[in-house]
Amino acid sequence: MQSVPLLLPADIQAAAAPSVFQGVQSGPSGAIHYADEVLAFPVKPNPANSDLLETWQRSHDFYVVPLNIGIAPAEGLIPDRVDLAVAFSGLGQMDRQPLVIDAFPKTGFVASELTGKAEVKLGADLKFTEVGIANAGGGASGSLSYTYAPAYANVVCGYGSGSAFWQFNRTQDKYPVGDIPIKLVIAAPKGRRDQTLTATIDARVEYPGGWFRPKGLSVASFHTRIALPSGQ
Repeated sequence: MQSVPLLLPADIQAAAAPSVFQGVQSGPSGAIHYADEVLAFPVKPNPANSDLLETWQRSHDFYVVPLNIGIAPAEGLIPDRVDLAVAFSGLGQMDRQPLVIDAFPKTGFVASELTGKAEVKLGADLKFTEVGIANAGGGASGSLSYTYAPAYANVVCGYGSGSAFWQFNRTQDKYPVGDIPIKLVIAAPKGRRDQTLTATIDARVEYPGGWFRPKGLSVASFHTRIALPSGQ
């Protein structure tokens, strides 16, 4: 687990160059915690999705990519809104660019009142579907389980060919801090020599303003390597 500082505009202007690099452990506005390398999980064929996988099998393999982001603002800075944007390297190079098939949590997602872990499922079209109590069994289902710390009532999500974004907004009594388990279903081109992908994640955090201080804004950016198991 690594962290990168959340920096206010004034911090960026005043900071010496090394303090804004990835890997810095803290910042004046808090930090984003993340894994600098994660393992993708192959999507296994089943009677529901076999036709779709067979159609793509000559050119692409399908994976679920779990990315857990921790929002840890400094004391006294409680976010109103958090924006996360994920973009894979190789955009515009169809022989190297992964295609985003779906993203979680989706627009309008509301965390249930479950204790412990919950689980999303993949439908026949490889889209995230229902949410329920996590299965006790192991295996690839580990990539679909999650523990959702903040309970956002307002989630906005979208994705393009090789990128995705999320917007998390404060409700009356819940704030966008803690663990955010974002997930992607991707189609990765076959024959990747390095068997890894690189994703760049940008975070934008807004803090409430008031009569005594202006609205706050801090940013962070970092890279995560995604290891792809060979074969399905």
